[in-house]
Amino acid sequence: MTILNREQWQVLEPLLDRALELTPEERGPWLDELSAQSPKLAGEVTAFLAEQALADRNGFLAAMPDATLAGLELGAYQLERPLGQGGMGTVWLARRADGRFEGKAAAKLLNLALISAPGQERFRREGSVLARLAHPGIARLLDAGVSGAGQPYLILEYVDGRPIDRFARERSLGRAERIGLFLQVLAAVGHAHANLIVHRDLKPSNILVTAGGSVKLLDFGIAKLLDGESGGDRSALTIEGGGIFTPQFAAPEQVRGETLTTATDVYALGVLLYVLLSGRHPTAEGARTPAECVAALLDAEPRRLQLGDLDNILAKALQKAPGARYQTVAALADDLERYLRREPVSARAHSVAYRIGKFVRRNRAIVVAGTVATAGLVAATGFSLWQMRAARLERDAALRESRRADAQVEFQNALLTQVGDKSITMRQALDSARVVLEHQYSASPSLRVSMLLQLAGSYAQLGVTGIRATLLTRAESLALAGLGADQLPEIRCAMADNLRTQGRYDEAWRTLNAVAPLLRSAPGPGNETACLAVRSLLASETGRAEEGAAAARRAIAIRDSLGKTRDLLYLDLLKTHALALGAGDRHRDAVAAHRRAIAAADSSGRGGTLSRAIMQHDLALSLLELGETAEAERILRTVLGLAIQSDPTGRVHPQPLVHYAETALTQDRADSARKYFGLLVTQADTNLYWEGRGLFGLARAEIRLGRVAEARRAKARLEQIIARYPHVRNTDDQVPDGRTIDGWLALAGRNPAAAKTHFVAALRSNGWFEGKRRKRLRPVALLAARSALAVGDVEEALALAREAHAVAALDSLAEIRSAYVGEARLVEGRALLARGDTMEGDAAIARALTALRHGAGSEHPLTREAEALAAELRR
Repeated sequence: MTILNREQWQVLEPLLDRALELTPEERGPWLDELSAQSPKLAGEVTAFLAEQALADRNGFLAAMPDATLAGLELGAYQLERPLGQGGMGTVWLARRADGRFEGKAAAKLLNLALISAPGQERFRREGSVLARLAHPGIARLLDAGVSGAGQPYLILEYVDGRPIDRFARERSLGRAERIGLFLQVLAAVGHAHANLIVHRDLKPSNILVTAGGSVKLLDFGIAKLLDGESGGDRSALTIEGGGIFTPQFAAPEQVRGETLTTATDVYALGVLLYVLLSGRHPTAEGARTPAECVAALLDAEPRRLQLGDLDNILAKALQKAPGARYQTVAALADDLERYLRREPVSARAHSVAYRIGKFVRRNRAIVVAGTVATAGLVAATGFSLWQMRAARLERDAALRESRRADAQVEFQNALLTQVGDKSITMRQALDSARVVLEHQYSASPSLRVSMLLQLAGSYAQLGVTGIRATLLTRAESLALAGLGADQLPEIRCAMADNLRTQGRYDEAWRTLNAVAPLLRSAPGPGNETACLAVRSLLASETGRAEEGAAAARRAIAIRDSLGKTRDLLYLDLLKTHALALGAGDRHRDAVAAHRRAIAAADSSGRGGTLSRAIMQHDLALSLLELGETAEAERILRTVLGLAIQSDPTGRVHPQPLVHYAETALTQDRADSARKYFGLLVTQADTNLYWEGRGLFGLARAEIRLGRVAEARRAKARLEQIIARYPHVRNTDDQVPDGRTIDGWLALAGRNPAAAKTHFVAALRSNGWFEGKRRKRLRPVALLAARSALAVGDVEEALALAREAHAVAALDSLAEIRSAYVGEARLVEGRALLARGDTMEGDAAIARALTALRHGAGSEHPLTREAEALAAELRR
């Protein structure tokens, strides 16, 4: 086999891809043409093709020729027909073979002519990269593995689409429509960058557009994981992958073998946008060989397209020096969105003439109507003076934002250098960031204050209040010394928020209310919106939900009016508004607000961040309030997986643990519930609240699995904890009580009379019959109703079921979508039938079935019970 070094492969790979795309009849003339340009390259391509043909003949591809791969099963998928091939491998159309789901997939098989260790590592890395990405604009990884014959494979989402440039050309899209497609690409790439992943090979063939106009990003096979390859000590794997790219879309630093960053993708995106808008390459138009492409890339300047601001945007994206480009895809997207709105863009000097020209184009009718000679001269003079003052103010604000953005990039790069190639947890990353921050920005205290605030916010997401308080105190000291005094209101509001998270509500209100004079002396939308966000959360948690929702809406309106809808603060405000709605029992509105926040996170490139995972968690809790348990369980399962991945030590935040375990139990996944309730107990250490919460769930899961002795042990320990720490019963979704477990044990022992006694005792002692804790006691009331029905107490069962129904029926939609309503209706229907009310009972069962199918899912045992009962009534 021919062994290629890095420089040879980076030139050979695109030629090999092209050769493999051609039919044997087309390949001969193409090789002749290549030979006329570069006999050496043509010889290498021919030799490589011959080696691959020999490998195929010898059966190295899964021990069989390609023609016989059809029907081969890889995991749960079966190959149908080849879709294409390239230098890294072949791609096949596949379908699910185990009968669980229908649908197509794309199976990617490693070309075994590249079965060297680096080739296998690159293939394995593609799977690890894709597994970390969940964005509607990125093809999803469905499965990965190695076949019994040793064939590595990836199963990817099948994308039926056209390359983006061909799609635009075939649809004759206008300029604005092409930019709209490109903005979808930026959202997907931004999501990858938020996960510290650089694609490194962005080109039209890796970006498909579906018939409906949705963009899908493909091929992360050579993506560089910043968190695995940063730092100076590069492994052989890094070197092997570092030089693989497509010359026409490579950045100068790729060709020179320098460090790659997110700015590398920005350059490729600039080339892509240029091609989309003009149909030609910015520097290498007419180049016939990869060498000529590389020479043009390093030496030639992009030709202007005479498209006004678009030329300035393209020029900034295509700067030779990475530091001179847009530092984030969000910044590039902001400028393009400004261009579409005919507003000034950041990619050029904002002269008065330039701003007036923009004003005229946005307000053409107003300007034409006002063209009276003398008045026009006076107005123009006044307008110019006003515009100059506005330009200076905006310039100063832009400079501050630019310095802050530069500081953030510098900080991130310093952090990545410190971390190196170690695999670290989120907490370890933040601790490293604190160390870096000690040595950064000594010459710019105001920027240091900004970074201290951001770092404190990151610790807040992990619930680390002590370190957050220390960072905020340090930021306050700098601000009081006049070094960032304009940020003092935001610092004090963050301090109030830190007190809120510790349950110190009175202190939090005092701190927050004392900020009002500071806000008057240091006004600004940043301070005001940050403080409104804290007010919203604090009000929502202290029984003032309407005030909380109003504060969040006001903050969101401020950010909307400024066009600042892509940053983390805006996402936090959307999330805060949703939480305030939920606190006011407006759960249906809260679900819509949570979905809006998640969509905003995805569109701003933050689809895989911790912040989005928290939003998903909060969405699931709102769905649980509505009884839509099947969807909530799916979401919480995903969130828990992310939480576990974020901390390889195995310690998981208790909130996603307990909420997933409880929902899994509700959805009849007792094995999963037992596993995660057990983990909650194990990692609780001396925290009696979480230990007791876990034991209450663990005992019920053990009973479901028939492990009665284990359930009794969990119950005994729970009762010890309740005796020492009664507050363990004050949970947000259950009322831990040993009598409830006794009732479950009695049901497991087929003793409904004893079960009823225990359940009713639990209801009575916790205030059910006085109207207290009804939402949390609803499951116990239904267990008591079923037990009463089993011993013939029909009226008592009917009364309990109807009370449980009233608790669960939050709105009219709940009648058809809530599993809680469905379960209550099911017990109510059984009680009515037992009383002889066949018609009313039949109607209750029919309503139960509708609600259970939508809320719990068609496979849930309660749904099957309702179906069986409905079928029996029809006979």
